[in-house]
Order: sequence, then C-alpha cells, then structure tokens
Amino acid sequence: MSCVAPEANRSLAADAQSLRARRSAPGPRLPTMNFEKYAAQGNEFVNEVAVELRRAKERDRVARIVRATLHGLRARLTMDESFQLLAQLPMVLKAVYVDGWRPLTQPDKHIKSPRALADEVMLADGRNAARDLPTVAEAEEAISAVFRVLKRHISSGEVASLGHTLPRPLERMWLDA
Repeated sequence: MSCVAPEANRSLAADAQSLRARRSAPGPRLPTMNFEKYAAQGNEFVNEVAVELRRAKERDRVARIVRATLHGLRARLTMDESFQLLAQLPMVLKAVYVDGWRPLTQPDKHIKSPRALADEVMLADGRNAARDLPTVAEAEEAISAVFRVLKRHISSGEVASLGHTLPRPLERMWLDA
C-alpha cells in the first residue's frame, strides 16, 4: 500500500513524462569531447614553441616552460583579462593555464619588467628551473618564444588588449615577441 496520495502519484508521473519529453526534444547540440583533437592541439603548440627555442628534441622541457610561462603571465593579468585570454586558448592550454590557479582580485603588481616576469616564470617552473631556465636571459628568451606562439593562436584584438593591461616594459616584451 502506498503512503503517497493518488494526486501526488499523478503529479510525479507527469513530471517524469515532462522530463523525458524535454530530454528528447530537439535543442542545441553540445559539442563532443574530442580528447584526441585537444591533445593534438596541445602538442602542436608545444612543438611550435620547441621550434622557436630550437629544442625540438626536448619536448618535456618545452612543455614545462610553456606551463611556467602561462602561470607567470597569469599572475600579472587581471582576472577579466585572464578570462578573455582563456576564451581563445586551445582546450589543453586552458587546462594548463588554470591548473593550480587561485584567482586574486588584483594582479601581482611586483611583476613590472621582463626580469620580474622571468623570476616569476622560474619560480613557477619549480625544481626544474635550474635545468629548464638556468639564467634570466634564457628565461626571457623562452618567455618571448611562448609569447610569439601564443600570439599566433589568439586574435589580434586580444593581442592588443592583453598588451594594454601590462606595465609598459612588459607590454613591449609582449608586442616585440
């Protein structure tokens, strides 16, 4: 014997029927999750940076440099600018960008120069920095290589917008890359 009133049973049956109808109704198609495509785009990006750095045989190193550079740049961008950049990144790079992210209300104002950004990138590279980016000059060149490739993957409007949010010395580094 059911403890639910007959009206409630009819209401539940109607709700279930309505839900089935909505699920089968034509609507916007959601994109499929094509992980092979995402991985290929990420590998393409890393390969482009490897060519820029003339380190084609050191893909793991280059991938760490890409990650550290994105995290260093992220520390200097406003949250709004980060989201604008994220909207244009390939899926895998979006994941790399947000990995470990603790968004702040303000960007790190100490990152004002290429040297300060290089220090931040070397810090983001962690214990691999001594191998991957042994000098500030090498770190700055690696950052410029990532910037060059990044600019090929985002719109010219975003390139300009991102540059305008940076302090003048970093804007020059970004635009000259």
